[in-house]
Amino acid sequence: MGGWFRQISLSAAVLAVLSYWLGLMPPAVTFLAIAVAGFLIEAVPRALFLLRQAAELEPEGVEVSRYDVHRIRYRAHDGVYWVHAADVASALSFKDMDRVLRRLDATECDRFPGTAGHWLSESGLRALLDKRTDHEARRFLLWCERELFAARRRIAQRRSGLDDDR
Repeated sequence: MGGWFRQISLSAAVLAVLSYWLGLMPPAVTFLAIAVAGFLIEAVPRALFLLRQAAELEPEGVEVSRYDVHRIRYRAHDGVYWVHAADVASALSFKDMDRVLRRLDATECDRFPGTAGHWLSESGLRALLDKRTDHEARRFLLWCERELFAARRRIAQRRSGLDDDR
């Protein structure tokens, strides 16, 4: 986010300094312009990040991660991790996800109360993507295995280890 906004803010600060050197602007206005530009460089991207984060609030138990520019929702249920099917479809550009989901059984694709849409279990995700040969599907499956499933299991083991020590 910060790229274009920082460029505009920095350009405003540079123009203020040049105006001061050319005698077009008094020193107090120049320093004020630089201070405002510096504040905007830091405050606006942070505010946008917080607004975006607040807009992405999910039901209890649902977490969000990022795969490239795609938002991937996942949750743990009875020791099994589930990924939101619509997020998988958008990340991999599936055209007809409903047709794909019909091939999966209840252990691989399910709905949860309080959440919208279908969810794919780890085995369902593998069943869906193992037969695909395109590079992006393989990359997505590896990302899910490393970033979502394995990493979250390690965190859960550490937490349960801490609970056992008490």
